[in-house]
Amino acid sequence: MQTPNNSHDKATHKAILSAARSWHAPQIVSSIQKNFNLSDNEAQQLFADVKLFLCLSKFNAQLFKTPLKPSKIIDVGWHEFLMFTIDYRMFCFEVLGAFIDHVPETDSPDIAVAKNASEFAKTYLPQLSANWSEVESDCQSCWGQPDHDETGECSSKVFSDLNLNTFSIHI
Repeated sequence: MQTPNNSHDKATHKAILSAARSWHAPQIVSSIQKNFNLSDNEAQQLFADVKLFLCLSKFNAQLFKTPLKPSKIIDVGWHEFLMFTIDYRMFCFEVLGAFIDHVPETDSPDIAVAKNASEFAKTYLPQLSANWSEVESDCQSCWGQPDHDETGECSSKVFSDLNLNTFSIHI
């Protein structure tokens, strides 16, 4: 896995990650908490992971010229962030210096790309939250809620009401 190879890249990436961590939007955390029935800590962690994913997407595009695909949970959080278009645009330009488009994949999902997102994240953070785990089915983790109802469908509020196609970004 390639990582930033010069002190300028590392310093720039560190500054961007720091800016992302300090960029707050309580209304988005509140919306994530309410809409997905999460605790305040879970909602804050998910929003922090979404911001980190967006930073890593920028870094990955600079290093490899390829998109990253988020885990399903991070994608759900990203969708919620996108609903706050003014805040999302401000975050992109203030922290990342560029707007990050959310582009649906039209081909079959590529699990290897998603796993690269978490592997790439490990080059920046030694420990990642459970939000970075790629979910093999639509509800393997489901925030600790029961996995399936009597029909075999996902019973988690996070997944049951959403069409979770895979996505990639272009910078």
